[in-house]
Amino acid sequence: MLRYLLMAMLPALLLTANQITAQTTTTIDTSMVIDAKRDCGAVGDGIADDTLAIQRALDMAVGDTTLRFPETPRTAPRRVFIPAGTYRITRTLLMTSAHTNLRLEGAGSYGGPMRAMTRLLWDSDEHSVLMQSYGQLGLVMSDICFDGNHKAQAAFALDSIDKDTSDPQLLKRFGGRAGALHVVTRCTFANATVGYRCGKDSWTCASDMSFYDCTFSSCRTGFLTMADQNLNYLFMRPNVGMSNIGIHFAKGGSATINQLNGHSLRTALKIDKGGINAGTFSINGMRVESRPFGGYDKSPRSSFMNPAEPESSDIRRTSLLDVAGETNVFVNGMLTTCMGIAGNNGDDQTPMIHVRDGAQLRIVSSQFSGMIADISTSSDKPVSWLSIKDSRFRFLADPRERITCDANSGYELTNSIVFDDHIDPEKGYRINGSQFIPLLQKLPVSSQ
Repeated sequence: MLRYLLMAMLPALLLTANQITAQTTTTIDTSMVIDAKRDCGAVGDGIADDTLAIQRALDMAVGDTTLRFPETPRTAPRRVFIPAGTYRITRTLLMTSAHTNLRLEGAGSYGGPMRAMTRLLWDSDEHSVLMQSYGQLGLVMSDICFDGNHKAQAAFALDSIDKDTSDPQLLKRFGGRAGALHVVTRCTFANATVGYRCGKDSWTCASDMSFYDCTFSSCRTGFLTMADQNLNYLFMRPNVGMSNIGIHFAKGGSATINQLNGHSLRTALKIDKGGINAGTFSINGMRVESRPFGGYDKSPRSSFMNPAEPESSDIRRTSLLDVAGETNVFVNGMLTTCMGIAGNNGDDQTPMIHVRDGAQLRIVSSQFSGMIADISTSSDKPVSWLSIKDSRFRFLADPRERITCDANSGYELTNSIVFDDHIDPEKGYRINGSQFIPLLQKLPVSSQ
């Protein structure tokens, strides 16, 4: 009897399961996705000029781009897929306010430009931008490599539409508009003066930006923001490398950065100023291999750089943090590594940290090797202050000897463990002992 009852219930059970599957599985209608190859004739062989095809895909996805208001037409697909391939670009690809809420996807960008599945390759002698976004809100972009080919000014640039910084035709067409609220995932920005340039000097531009698992490599500056209103940034596991500066907030802003990693840099993170409404930064996890690096200007293919600027002649370890101005920076879990300190070309003199002209930097639960910090304050600036708590000081990093600090600045170290270690030519790295230092403090003269 029970068997017959279960058989009678089976269709209903199957129907329920199907209904649940329908509710939890998203089915993508491929006809509502603009495919750059299928629909617009892109080739993707690295030889054909695909500029017009990619631009056509961007425009088709949003319908009539001549419309004044980006809210219409709402029936446009607003989704572009660029299949695997290398797409040769000879003129700047343009997105504007008409491309608001666009979704732009590739097939993958991990492994750098030569291994990326979808790669946009700049191939013009014009020192310009590979892809430019003006006044665009809500761009969702993933799995694309933007390769400046050591020729582009920027691999990607986001700017507002503003009377002081924009093309008059854009201003006439759209009015003043901010570019903001972008979500960028698994993209690579490489081989340009700037990998990703965010916001010209305009109060309306480029806030509330999110970057997940993105790579910024082989640039003078990997990621650059240029306005003091570049606020509420989120970086999740950014990778920076082979660049003079990894991430640079040139005029303030605010950001949360989780697990910053990289290698071969002059400076990993640079913050130049803050202010009354900006200048707070939180870094949770930071590991940059601080091996010696001569600078991006020494690249054999960097001839497009400004000839008036001499090439860097020194090869030195990476400075992990360079913070200045009215900024408050908190770092939890920073690892400097001992790479590049010893040996014939070793560098044990470059500070891992620079704190300048009013910046306040607090570091907890971290490990240091080599020269620790240089702290300085100009006479007309607020005190510069460094606080380090619950941290270890390893190879050639005794804080009693390896911090330089002028009279207008100060520092405080609490609960530090200092190791007496060295490298033995025969036995390798050796630890002779350690010492716990509960407090090490140097106060600025203004407080005495």
